[in-house]
Amino acid sequence: MHFKKIGKRQIKIFLIMFLILASAALVLGCSKETLPSLHSKKQFHSAPRENPGLFLAKTIAPFNSFKGDFYQASGWVDNETLLFITNQSQSSYIYSHHIITGESMLIFESETPIVAAEISPSKSHLLVHSAPSTYLGKLTVTDIKGNESFSTTMDSYELSYTWNPYKEEEILISAFGEDWQFRSYILNHKKETVSEVFVPEPFPKWQSKDELVYLDWGENDPTLFAPLVLQSVSEQQGAQIKSDIFGFDRFKDILLTITIKDDKQEEAQYTLFNQDLNQVSSFKAPHLSRFSGWLIPYYDYIPVNSRFIYLEPKHSADADVYNDGFTLVSFDISAGEKEEVMSGLENEPLNCSPDGSLCLYGFQFERLLDLQQKEWYNLIE
Repeated sequence: MHFKKIGKRQIKIFLIMFLILASAALVLGCSKETLPSLHSKKQFHSAPRENPGLFLAKTIAPFNSFKGDFYQASGWVDNETLLFITNQSQSSYIYSHHIITGESMLIFESETPIVAAEISPSKSHLLVHSAPSTYLGKLTVTDIKGNESFSTTMDSYELSYTWNPYKEEEILISAFGEDWQFRSYILNHKKETVSEVFVPEPFPKWQSKDELVYLDWGENDPTLFAPLVLQSVSEQQGAQIKSDIFGFDRFKDILLTITIKDDKQEEAQYTLFNQDLNQVSSFKAPHLSRFSGWLIPYYDYIPVNSRFIYLEPKHSADADVYNDGFTLVSFDISAGEKEEVMSGLENEPLNCSPDGSLCLYGFQFERLLDLQQKEWYNLIE
């Protein structure tokens, strides 16, 4: 078995980057005794509806008719259907919800609290992470209707995971102990196997069906930048493909890197590459500094129209004192053009519909942004 101990500095950088970059999130493992209070309705802060009349005119139906308290939305099944999670006592439930008809249907229930549910890239499967105890995680794979196909438990204090978009029967998992040592595995839900693999960093992304990319921070390097490394899952060492990177993400057909140029410390450089790692586009944006480097605002990628959606601060500043809001910007990767969509937003997670017309927004994905009408609505009444 392979272990790697992460230094304190690396832990801080890893956690900040991973919580901000969105393709697979670091999910906190909590005990049955603590999760319900964390997920209770008291923790949900509803923002006022911008225009109730418009909300009704658009016939967007909020979440309703469910057991327990709303926890969070999980994402899009199609352009009009969402999945969301609720909690009641020690149990959790996953519902399918049609935003036009308002029909909600229970598709999955768990006797232990659900931490998160990750929809596969093709929208055909669902990975459910539940927490039977503080040091045990349960991973269940279902079809999109909630029919279970495989389930396993894993000793862990925290888990992170990412679907393989090129081979969806596989999911890459990093399992952390309380001391931040970790092991990496590939779960194959069709073969019903879990195989350990060696990856020197805990938050890699899939580059191809059998290759991973990750930032190689090293053991004790006191730097804010790292090389981006490509590694086969069958090997124990990779090769550098990009240098001096602060943040990155990988979508099925696009690689994103984020860096800061020495002569332009006041702005971030976003660069997008195709599958062959050739640059296809880039843009610059103001950024906010923080104790560990720079804040990377939330974003999403819409493959159908090659648009990168992100939140941009009005100007560069210290993140701790910045309070001027964020603008939602749509960047056309093919044309290399920016379009300001909405202003006056906060830096909160985004998850856009397959056609890119609507985006879930908020730390619980409790609001809906209409990118065409430039309005937003609450999904919780």
